[in-house]
Amino acid sequence: MIPVCVPLLDEKELEYVVDCIKTNWISSKGKYVEEFEAKFADCCGCKYGVTTTSGTTARSYRSFADYSASPHR
Repeated sequence: MIPVCVPLLDEKELEYVVDCIKTNWISSKGKYVEEFEAKFADCCGCKYGVTTTSGTTARSYRSFADYSASPHR
């Protein structure tokens, strides 16, 4: 079998996972998600960043945002 993507997990990743479990934030919210959204927004020069559960969800959000901003609605 040819590996498609071999994960590179080190001590820091283990520390983050343990922290998530200990603080009961193993879902779609918590300090790591909020930190990622803020850093991603800053990197893109935006005021806000939004995470989604999948690329499909992200595309749906984008379509809704485009529709909401349209003067023809």
